[in-house]
Amino acid sequence: MSKSKNDTDCMGGTKRFYVRPARDQKGQQDAIYQLIDPKTGAPYTNATIVAALKERAAEQPALAEMIAADIAAIERKAKENPDAKYEMRCRGKTAQEATRRAKKELLPRIERMAALLFAHYWKANIEYGNVTIEQYVHYAGDALFSGETADARKHMMSALRTFVLPVIGEMRLRDMDSTTQTQLICKVNHLLSRKKASASYRGYAKRAYKGLFAAIESSGYGDCATGIQLADMIAKIKGKNSALVNSVRSAHLDDDQRAALFAVENVERREYLMFVLAMIYCGMETCEISAQRFGDIVQLNLDGGESCYIITITSVMRRLHKRYSQIGPTNNDFPLRRLRKVVLYPWAATILLEYIDYLRNQGYSDHQIAQMRLSDPAPDGAIVGPADLDEMIGDLLMKAGISESPIPRTRKNGAVYLQAEAAGVKLLYRDAQYLAQICGADLPMLHAMFGLVRTETDEEAYLDILSDEYAVARYLRLRRCPSFENIVGKVNRHIFAVKNDTGGPQTVKIISDYAVKAEWREIRDDKNN
Repeated sequence: MSKSKNDTDCMGGTKRFYVRPARDQKGQQDAIYQLIDPKTGAPYTNATIVAALKERAAEQPALAEMIAADIAAIERKAKENPDAKYEMRCRGKTAQEATRRAKKELLPRIERMAALLFAHYWKANIEYGNVTIEQYVHYAGDALFSGETADARKHMMSALRTFVLPVIGEMRLRDMDSTTQTQLICKVNHLLSRKKASASYRGYAKRAYKGLFAAIESSGYGDCATGIQLADMIAKIKGKNSALVNSVRSAHLDDDQRAALFAVENVERREYLMFVLAMIYCGMETCEISAQRFGDIVQLNLDGGESCYIITITSVMRRLHKRYSQIGPTNNDFPLRRLRKVVLYPWAATILLEYIDYLRNQGYSDHQIAQMRLSDPAPDGAIVGPADLDEMIGDLLMKAGISESPIPRTRKNGAVYLQAEAAGVKLLYRDAQYLAQICGADLPMLHAMFGLVRTETDEEAYLDILSDEYAVARYLRLRRCPSFENIVGKVNRHIFAVKNDTGGPQTVKIISDYAVKAEWREIRDDKNN
């Protein structure tokens, strides 16, 4: 039998849809779906479709379970009228109303049935690449990106439908060679640029493209490696060259600036701001300060009466639309590098204890304080998020008279100008790392302290990153830092003139209670000695 103009592809097979006047009720229209038997080219009958469904049910029990009620209903029809054409229908006063109801009520049912009925044809079509991208996405349905979090899947599906499918949806798998995909991804990038997609949305588009071809590969189509690799061509926003820009930023505060920062007096909630500053210098970012609670702080008692205070970072705060939410290591969006122990400097521990005493004097109980986030000025208040803390720190830096170095920019005509930037929390992050290095922190310690990006070659150094032993080892270096009472980070500078008359190498020892950073300069006399 020849193919009807009403026939369309459906889950690897063919469905037929048409509308006709109702035969038993005048003035009504019937919208009808039928499934086409690929062996005969004619619609399935009640008897042939129930036999085919039972045969496929043994091969695809999960799909069969989804339409068990429909199969039971067809069995009853097959007993009463086995040779009648199997069809699903709904009625409306007009053809448009009947069509709308059919697509809403019947189409999902007919597609689930077709998925089981044509499963073996679909598998063969996948293996030979005879399926279009859009057909595969429709067939996969809720199973696509099912391994992602609900929020990530929602954004990935949105990016897929908005930016990827409009470009590659009509392409068959067998036609997606390397050259074609390269051209199509350029079109995806053009669409992203034309719609001014944000950096995060571009990231979701890349993940969606890569995840789509990974799913197609797992479904049986072998030539997907190209799609997975070329997904990285989906570009991010072309922004500033951060490496060049960062190279001219202030690497850290100088001694006088750091002293001025901690000496600012005429600010509201000074105790609170000093505490937040202390946490930043200990290695915490504002998104982590907003998520941890005072009850997360652990005190380790050392020999000699010293105490080491540590905070295990197990969550970060992020903003979604108009609300804040916390994510932890079980969330795929949580960077595992952030899972670490933050060790407090002795002077930072002093600020912590003084701040807790301040909260007690405000009338809060220890139980209330333990439930407070580190960023909360008071219990049961609104969440103070990372952006709020960033703004407070920016204001504090301004009052301390601290600013960033001017950043050189280039205009379109080639002219260079200097752009002034307000100092922010990122300057403090850089200064905190500088201060840690002054105290003797090596690269593994900096990674463990600040949650920096790890590399494969560094992996062995992180095996015990969460152990108390390594926390204490880091504390023994951090306690070299000058105490808060003596102005944090205020380094005393001494100049020594060392004369060597022996004609051979000599060893010079410098012993100090705190960290020592030595810089040497060779001075020759007039006789070039």
